[in-house]
Amino acid sequence: MFGAFCCTLAAIFIVIAPGSSTTSTVRKASLFYFVFVMFSYTTGGPFGVEEMVTTSGPGMTLIYHLLIPLFWCIPVSLVAAELTTAMPVEGGFYRWTRAAFGDFLGFLAGWWNWSASFLLGGSYAVLFTDYLTFYFPQIAGWKPWLVSFILISLIAWINIRGIQMVGKAATVFEIFIFVPVIAMIVLGLAKWHHNPFVPLVPPNQPFAKVFGVGLALGLWLYSGYEQLSSVAEEVENAQRSYPRALAIVVPLSIATYFLPWSATWRCSTAPCSLPLACPSRSPKTDTCRRSSPAGIRATARLGSRS
Repeated sequence: MFGAFCCTLAAIFIVIAPGSSTTSTVRKASLFYFVFVMFSYTTGGPFGVEEMVTTSGPGMTLIYHLLIPLFWCIPVSLVAAELTTAMPVEGGFYRWTRAAFGDFLGFLAGWWNWSASFLLGGSYAVLFTDYLTFYFPQIAGWKPWLVSFILISLIAWINIRGIQMVGKAATVFEIFIFVPVIAMIVLGLAKWHHNPFVPLVPPNQPFAKVFGVGLALGLWLYSGYEQLSSVAEEVENAQRSYPRALAIVVPLSIATYFLPWSATWRCSTAPCSLPLACPSRSPKTDTCRRSSPAGIRATARLGSRS
């Protein structure tokens, strides 16, 4: 989010020197692979919404996913597209912030984002291992740490190979995720039973929890669209590819969050029986969350956020 804030301000203050250009011999990613890299970085799949449903209710969750993009990710993506077109350099938002506000704020933008990447990368590895232990209980003791280390090493190797390898890996992961998701949407729409916006909010929940927590989670889910600017020089014709990728990824992200959840609530006469959301079934809440394919998303996002 700090990167989004900085690049928004940089769009106001930055001055681009005429005639500046950068050449590189790095093997670059095409628009096709770059779209999958950006999508896996920013979205990954219809996961992470579980807490929004349990705290804000199904109706408010769907409203959030319709409104938040209009005031958050779409403006940020437009700013990122504009700045990438004007200044398609390696480092992206860090270079924009440095050019607009000086070395110190540029350093802070890069350092804070770098630190967050380490924390997120480690957390995604642990999350993936946590989901894996549900299906393979024999992974216990020191073994989860070994699995996390192997996963981080594998993803690091993919990133070292370059953005083309990351793009191919992200493409495979996302296709693997989308097949069951699309099937779930089709089955859900074919068995429409009730209005997915009902109930709007969960009963007997405090105002701060219903609106504050759901809003915070929605902002996080729709963040990160400026981050891939840091590899602009590794993308073919970044001045055209980055805006085009955003034009594809932003609507796709909105649909990825909205359609599966609305379809599953429509088709369920007892929403708590759904495998991806269980707001009130406390004895099996942990099982429901662990049974969701969010572990796949953890791997996809770890690969593109490293």
